[in-house]
Amino acid sequence: MRRETAHRFGRLTIAVASIIPCHSTNYYIMSRMGPLLQLSFWLFALFSIVLNVGAFIPLNVGVVSKQKCFIGISDIRHSFQAKKDIVIIGGSLAGLSIALELATSTNDVQVTVLDSTVPAIEQSEVEFGKTNIASMAAAGMLAPMSERLPSGPLLDLCLDSRAMYGSWVEKVEQLAQSSTLGKKYLWNGSEHDVGYRCNGGFLAPAFAGDGVATWAPPVEGGEAIWLDHSQIMEMENSLNPEIVGGWWFPTDASVDARRLTCSLRAACANSGVELCFGDDYRVKGIDQSDKKNIKVLVESGITYEPKKVICFEQSFVTSLLKGIGLNFIETK
Repeated sequence: MRRETAHRFGRLTIAVASIIPCHSTNYYIMSRMGPLLQLSFWLFALFSIVLNVGAFIPLNVGVVSKQKCFIGISDIRHSFQAKKDIVIIGGSLAGLSIALELATSTNDVQVTVLDSTVPAIEQSEVEFGKTNIASMAAAGMLAPMSERLPSGPLLDLCLDSRAMYGSWVEKVEQLAQSSTLGKKYLWNGSEHDVGYRCNGGFLAPAFAGDGVATWAPPVEGGEAIWLDHSQIMEMENSLNPEIVGGWWFPTDASVDARRLTCSLRAACANSGVELCFGDDYRVKGIDQSDKKNIKVLVESGITYEPKKVICFEQSFVTSLLKGIGLNFIETK
């Protein structure tokens, strides 16, 4: 009840503060009031201020489950609530890719990305390597055949993804340079090229008796050519001379994950995605007590109230699931 009262009086407090005697005009106004009216004025102002201050008392916040909900910050702090359509937790390649697709394929949808990592912007190549984002350390292999995936749904998914990658990165590059809003996120502050390479393919060298030498590529994987020792050494003479041969997959491709991450940030910024980076946007918890009104609380105290939440931050997902009694089973 106290919080509701504070919420109602919040705006009145602003009006009260605006006429508190702090310059000559207001002194004149106060001087025209009778003593009883002045006393009533000050009591009202004090009452409103106490309510507001009391409403800011910090309470315990944590990961919640269906049975546990946030006690959280007060209703007055809800002036910092942000109504959003979609909030994405995690600004990795996956999170940024989904954000861009949602922003460019759905009309009138506000997408917000929350990530505690501050990206290096307009810095040298060396500086871009100083980050804890896994996307910056990814090898960028678009090579389901080189990975020797067995026949099945995963291989089918990877083959479809590889086939669509060329047109998708072209879209990312075009959007990354479509406006100056996202320029600061580009690789070296100006380069939109994501380093996509689909010419030449991948080599998978084989030693006598190893898994590569005894493996047969799935037919649905596309072109796969076996090269003997002399053929593969002619193609790449720096390989170990003890190899017996190897598989060449001409259609496997690669991308520079660092450049792609930077261009995705720029493309998202240019497409109207709200990018929120830094410790202030570290997600502290998600209130799911009301399935129709999900709330995302970040370090700064802002409470986001999105229609949908998509989480790509593994550490947070792990803690969230553990908070409701679920655990990951590690597999290889």
